[in-house]
Amino acid sequence: MKRSHHRPHPEDPQIARTQASGDRSIAAGRDITLASTGDNAVNVIQQAENFINLPAEAFNYARDGLPSTCVTNLPRPSNLFVGRRAALAQLDESLDHCGPTVVRAVHGLGGVGKSTLVAQWAHGQRNKANPTWWITAESPDALQTGLASLMTALEPALGQILPREALADRAMHWLANHSGWLLVLDNVNNPTDIQTLLSYTQSGQVIITSRRATGWHHTSKSIALDVLQADEALGLFVQILTHDAPRPTDGASEVCRELGNLPLAIEQAAAFCAETSTHPHDYLKMLSSHPADTYAIGPEGSDAERTISRIWKITLAQLDNDPLPTRILRTLCWYAPDAIPRELIVQSTDTPPPSQMRAVGRLIAHSMLSSNPETGALSMHRLVQAVIRSESDSLRYRHTAANQLLRNLPEDPEHDPHVWPEWWSLVPHVEAFIHHASRNADHGILELIHSLSSMASIFFHSQKEVPSALNAMQNCLNIVEHLRGHNTPELIPILRNIGMLYQELGQKDAAIQNYERAKSITQEHFDEENEESLDLLIFTSSLYLSQGNFDKSLADAKRAFRLGIKIIPPGDGKWVSALRVLGEAYCANRITEKGIPYLKAALNLVCRLDSPHHPHAATVLRSLSMGYVVAGNPKEALICAKSGLKIVRTAYGSNHLVSVEFSLSVARLLFKVGQLDESLSTYIEVIECDSFGRLSLTEQADSRLTASEILWRFGDLDGELTQLQYALELLDEKLPSSPLSLDIASRIIMIHGESGRPEAAMNFIHGMLTKAESLREDGDAIKEWAETAIANVQRRAG
Repeated sequence: MKRSHHRPHPEDPQIARTQASGDRSIAAGRDITLASTGDNAVNVIQQAENFINLPAEAFNYARDGLPSTCVTNLPRPSNLFVGRRAALAQLDESLDHCGPTVVRAVHGLGGVGKSTLVAQWAHGQRNKANPTWWITAESPDALQTGLASLMTALEPALGQILPREALADRAMHWLANHSGWLLVLDNVNNPTDIQTLLSYTQSGQVIITSRRATGWHHTSKSIALDVLQADEALGLFVQILTHDAPRPTDGASEVCRELGNLPLAIEQAAAFCAETSTHPHDYLKMLSSHPADTYAIGPEGSDAERTISRIWKITLAQLDNDPLPTRILRTLCWYAPDAIPRELIVQSTDTPPPSQMRAVGRLIAHSMLSSNPETGALSMHRLVQAVIRSESDSLRYRHTAANQLLRNLPEDPEHDPHVWPEWWSLVPHVEAFIHHASRNADHGILELIHSLSSMASIFFHSQKEVPSALNAMQNCLNIVEHLRGHNTPELIPILRNIGMLYQELGQKDAAIQNYERAKSITQEHFDEENEESLDLLIFTSSLYLSQGNFDKSLADAKRAFRLGIKIIPPGDGKWVSALRVLGEAYCANRITEKGIPYLKAALNLVCRLDSPHHPHAATVLRSLSMGYVVAGNPKEALICAKSGLKIVRTAYGSNHLVSVEFSLSVARLLFKVGQLDESLSTYIEVIECDSFGRLSLTEQADSRLTASEILWRFGDLDGELTQLQYALELLDEKLPSSPLSLDIASRIIMIHGESGRPEAAMNFIHGMLTKAESLREDGDAIKEWAETAIANVQRRAG
């Protein structure tokens, strides 16, 4: 039956007249919702208590076209944005793409500026994409809320009618049926949380920000966001610091470097300095003395969860189901931030390697670590390290970190060049550990630092890195004095080594002070006939020799020899040093008929104990070569020097400083015996090698001057000029107005004159006068020289 579209009034006369007659008849005075007749008729009525009256637009979500007005909720871009050109360019590439949805995942460490970057970029796309919508997607629930808000913005009427779940589902359908939109999913913690949404999208742009560095290969292209460049970080710091008033900025670059150029940390530090009128240098001191408190302080009114000390706790909380990743971080925080060998992460023999690698993988996935794809070495941002080190729970991991280093440092770096590359890979971590762990170190940590410092000093000395070796040995001295006192016999070898290092640096007075202190402690604790006394006599003999005090050198060498006869068995390795210093002292006193036999005896003993090709043999060969020079036998001297050079090149390589020094000895002897071609080629080889700059300035200048003399003999004026100019530059650093410098300058002018270049000669003289002005009183000698030089040039030109 048909329903009436007209509802009569209850008092309508028609209602009163309504009637029915006959079998199964029905009469009704009102509209009938449902009526059935028949013997077996059954009516079931379901009544909805709530119903939704959908507006017309609810049925049009699949239509083509974009909203007629700009739909956006982008956060306001920062007015402190700096740098990031490369990352912005990578995001721009997504707009050039046509077809299926373009997805980009910007990932990086917490606080590195991912959201700031994307917000800055997205604001530039508002005229190109609609809607441009920002969703905080840190959880599935937050994602659903963001999608529901998008649908409400697109169709406001639905926002008052549909529940959140329905709105979110409708938003995904809307995105699937439209193009030209831009969706930002900020702070995604798990790629699987957004898989359903991405499966709906067909044509548009999705930009993701996340701390997760991995897991995006199925859904998007990744953009790894690193810290700011040094100049960009400094610009950000200064911009915040001086925003409302001029303030001192010196020290700002040091603060940025200490904070690892991390944007959030720089903003926090600069705002603190501005609000409290704290000088950047004072902020650095706070970072050093009270790191935990300093990292926890943010700008007034800022989010407490966005301070440096809190920003990574969110990530660490996601790793709480496994304690191993946190233990690894608390171990690695004591090392240098970059190029950490994976061998240093072994936590215990009870943890199988797959579990450890899995833990490292999780840390990489959450941007707490990064890995070099070629070497596999790990990196940990220096500020993450500093924050974790500031936690009290991390202090006990100093023992683990130190023992891992001691377990991995190769033995005998002094005599085995094959272990040097591995040592160089670990040295930055040894130095970082010593620096960080020394603060509030207990007895056990100090013992570990002493062991590491001692081993590092031996390695540095093998590399001719004498200042570094000395610093490490001084560290050993300080620790032993702190733990054992200032008169313990344990100081004797340390003081002896420090004296030797000072001697090699040419600081003879400091060397003698340490030798004498070692001798005093030895005499107090032992009788005179002991190996410590022998070692000290050998060292002091060598020291006096380097000072030119040949008489004292010979006296101590003789005492060492006599003491050796008493306490050292024949054929013992200590005889090598005793025989060598005695031979050197005799030769220095021009008693070569005694000195050379002692040196030969030392060489024979080395060959018997080690081998003819051991670096110890090269040391004796060098002394023997010098003895032959004193004896007036340069040919034998050259034979010894070449033999020694062959040994050290085989052992250390041609670029090692020991090889360079040997090469110079050979070049000088070749020059002395008149083999100029070979001498020149040896000099040029030395000058062009990487280690040449590690020689003293005097040795570098002398090498170039000798090479220039050989080139002059060959008539190569241009080659001579080049070497003279380099030599003059070297002397300018310490002896700018010395007679030698002025002699070189005169020769340069002569070369210009002989080559017909008077203008070049005059330009050179004017350059010397300019230098004289900067030297003030010390430039008077140059000015006098210049007057004569100008007259000479003018006379030749006339």
